[in-house]
Amino acid sequence: MNMKFLFAVLLLIGFSAQSELLCLKMTKRGKFKVVSTNKSKCPKGNLLDTDSVVGNPGSKGMSGSNGIDATERIWGDESAGDLVINSSTTFSNTNPQFRNVTINAGNTLTVHSGTTIRATGTCLINGSIEVENGAHGGRSNGLRHQPANFGLAYSPPGLGEYGDPDNSNQLRGGLGGLGVSEETARMILKLTGTAYGSAGESNVSVAGGSGGGGFALYCKGAVIIQGTVSADGGDAFFVFGAGGGSGGLVVIASQESIVSTGTISATGGNGANWDWATSSAGGGGGGGIIHLLAPHIISGTTDVSGGDNGSISPTDFITCPCYAGSGGGGFGGDGGRGGHVNLVRNPQSAISGGAGFVITTLADPSALLF
Repeated sequence: MNMKFLFAVLLLIGFSAQSELLCLKMTKRGKFKVVSTNKSKCPKGNLLDTDSVVGNPGSKGMSGSNGIDATERIWGDESAGDLVINSSTTFSNTNPQFRNVTINAGNTLTVHSGTTIRATGTCLINGSIEVENGAHGGRSNGLRHQPANFGLAYSPPGLGEYGDPDNSNQLRGGLGGLGVSEETARMILKLTGTAYGSAGESNVSVAGGSGGGGFALYCKGAVIIQGTVSADGGDAFFVFGAGGGSGGLVVIASQESIVSTGTISATGGNGANWDWATSSAGGGGGGGIIHLLAPHIISGTTDVSGGDNGSISPTDFITCPCYAGSGGGGFGGDGGRGGHVNLVRNPQSAISGGAGFVITTLADPSALLF
C-alpha cells in the first residue's frame, strides 16, 4: 500500500466515525475516490476495512497542573497560623487550617455544627470546645406541625396521639427515633452538613429538644485534652411532654496520638415532664457518637449516655382531650418512647434514650480521612 493510498483512506475515515469497507480507485490525476462499498464488485487489492487503518500518534499535550497534596487535604496547609484561645469566643474563621491549636484553661471555644478544624502541629485543649446544636426540634402551634429534623439518624421520632381515651383505646406515646448501627457510625468521619444528631418531637405547642451538632478535629501532631469537648443534645421544655434531642458527633483524629485526661461527651437531652392539664411525658434523646482515631489513644472520660425520660405522677389524672408524650431523637442510641395515657386518663411512664457509641480506631487515620 503506497502512502498516497493510505493518506486518502485517512481523510475518508475522518468523515465517518463508523467502520466500513471502502473500494478505492486512483484517478488519472493521481487522486483516490470511492468507487464502491460492495466487496463483490471491488477489484482485488483495492478493498480496505477502515478499522484496520491507524494513523500516526499525535503530539504530546500539555501537562496538567498538580493537584492538592494528600497531606494538605487532611491536615490543612497551616495558612491561618496558630489558633490560641485566651478568652471565650465563637469560632468564626473562614480558613480553619492552623499550625497549632491551643485552648487555654478557663476559656470556651464555641463552634457551629459542621465545623472541621485542621492542624499540622499539636492540639492542646485545656479549656472547652462546645458544639452548637444542629437539628431543630419539631414544632407545632395546634394548627400546623413541622416534624423534627432527624439529622443522620435512621428514622425520626414520633408524635404522641391526641384525643380522649375511651373504654377500649389508650393514647399511645410517640416512638423514639432509631439510631444508626455501630458499623454505620464508624464510617461517619467527614462532616458534610450541619444536622447530625436527631431532634426530639414536639408536643402540645412546645418544640422538642434540638439534636447535638457535629465537630471534627484533624491534628497531624499529638492531641492533648485536659479540658472538655461536648456535642450534647438539647433538653425539651420542662413540661408538656416533648422529646429530648439526641447527642451529636465528635471525631478527633491524629497521626501521632490522642491523650485525654479530660471529658468528651455527646449525651442525649432529657424529655419533658407530664402536665396535668394537657399531656403525658416525653422520651429521652439517644446518646451520640464519639470516634477517636490515632496509633496511640488514651480516651479519658467519655459520655454518650441517653437523656432521661420526663417524669409523671401515675396516680393523678390528665384533663382530656389530651396528648400522649412524644418521642426523643436518636443517633448513636435510639430515642425513648413518649408516655401513654391509659383508659382512665393516668399518665404512663416514658422511656429514656439509649446509649450511643464510643469508637476507638488504633491506626494512622490518613487513609481513612483522604
